[in-house]
Amino acid sequence: MRHLSFCFLAILLCLSTHAQNFNGQWKGTFTSFDSSETDDYVLELQVSAGGQVTGYSYTYFFLRGYTIFTICTVTGTVDPATRTVTVSETHRIKGNTPPGWVDCLQTHILTYFNGGGEETLEGRWKPAPGYTSSCGFGFTTLSRKTLASLRPVPPGAGHAARPPVARPPVAHAPAKTSRPDSARVHRVPRRDTLASRKPAAPHPGVASRSKPPVKKAPPPTDTVALKMQSGGDRLAAAPPKVLAPVTPPPPQVRQRQDNLIQTIEITDPTIRIELYDDGIIDHDTVTVYFNGKAVVYKNMLTHQPIKVTLTALPDRDNELILFADNLGDIPPNTALMVVHAGEDQYDVRVTSDLQNNGVVRFRWKQATTKPK
Repeated sequence: MRHLSFCFLAILLCLSTHAQNFNGQWKGTFTSFDSSETDDYVLELQVSAGGQVTGYSYTYFFLRGYTIFTICTVTGTVDPATRTVTVSETHRIKGNTPPGWVDCLQTHILTYFNGGGEETLEGRWKPAPGYTSSCGFGFTTLSRKTLASLRPVPPGAGHAARPPVARPPVAHAPAKTSRPDSARVHRVPRRDTLASRKPAAPHPGVASRSKPPVKKAPPPTDTVALKMQSGGDRLAAAPPKVLAPVTPPPPQVRQRQDNLIQTIEITDPTIRIELYDDGIIDHDTVTVYFNGKAVVYKNMLTHQPIKVTLTALPDRDNELILFADNLGDIPPNTALMVVHAGEDQYDVRVTSDLQNNGVVRFRWKQATTKPK
């Protein structure tokens, strides 16, 4: 009996953890109590079957026109009973904080909420073990949305710089957001319509010549046949659409786990992407697959963009996979992907390593009919 009770509790624990689904990327901010300063914050989490958490954290803010960032590894645990995840930053693996600054690693205690179609992690943060209270305390709010209902980033837009503070000057390369504004792609609506025509009436007074009947071959099965019926002009039902096959990615790509970073809605088949190294240039090399085909092959990420124009297949989701060919000098492999979809622009930060691929999905936006 005790054995059955233990199994039942274990099943409930697994179901609860799965329902909350802490896996994936969570974006938002954390705020300090003492200064009310807000930093952009991203957590990428992977939860094992036993409730152990591993992943990475990303902290960004802008100071006098420069991007300051820190990337850390995180570990932690999940408590399904309270829907809480606790993660602590353990090691700083990338960053460009100026000399004289101290990176205060943090512990975040966050509770899972799901309401209004939005999943959020909300809670507080404190200094990580080994760090003093002088590092501060504060609130954390992160969210994950399945579709890119997040507000698109206007081309050339950036974050407001913090007010000047008495800190050592920063002598780093300008932030990537200082790139020249990109031209917008103006979308022209496409409407595929079929128009049926009535047979022309004979001209009065003109006798029609009789012709021997000509047998017509039946229309092929993959075309739309137009038929005249006694009730008026009608179109015969079209056969179901046959979707073009998608080439599966190579075996070495399929052997890794796909982590969905973001889903972006599109209304135009033309998609332009630009790839940069996200942070310090440390020889990260990537291969990019779009619908299973390589569009970028073993290119090193730098501050100069790798530009690719893609064409989305109709009537299906289109997937872009970023495959890490190496981890660079400082793991993991991190890329900034600037996506131009129609007139919208999205800045997507993609992380991959030797076990995980970063995936961005493009989904056709459903047309909405206006009320008459």
